[in-house]
Amino acid sequence: MRRAALAALAAILIAAVPAAGSEAAGLRAVKVRSLEPRLQEVTLQLTGSGSAVVRTPGFYAPRSRHRVVASGRRLLLRADQDGRLRIPLRLGPANRFQQFSPEEKANPSRFYGVAVTVKPAG
Repeated sequence: MRRAALAALAAILIAAVPAAGSEAAGLRAVKVRSLEPRLQEVTLQLTGSGSAVVRTPGFYAPRSRHRVVASGRRLLLRADQDGRLRIPLRLGPANRFQQFSPEEKANPSRFYGVAVTVKPAG
């Protein structure tokens, strides 16, 4: 069970995408900080800039409710019919230029960390 849960969490790395309207935003890293047995609590650490939406794999009960805390911001979210959560995040101001571009060298990118914890609303 634990191996399957870790594989499912790895899918979060693929599902974390910049939100619409934040073209310069991007995630640099997503780390799973903790994983409780039976996925009672999941904590992620994301680093990037701008806005992003994390969409989890479908390992929650369909339509179940979850408490999400992201950098002090508290959300009550409901899983969709496939058991997936859609978590909107604000990482920090978006960088104006693409990383490693000539323009970025003159205006270095800044990145911000966000801790995200998901628990059942119980």
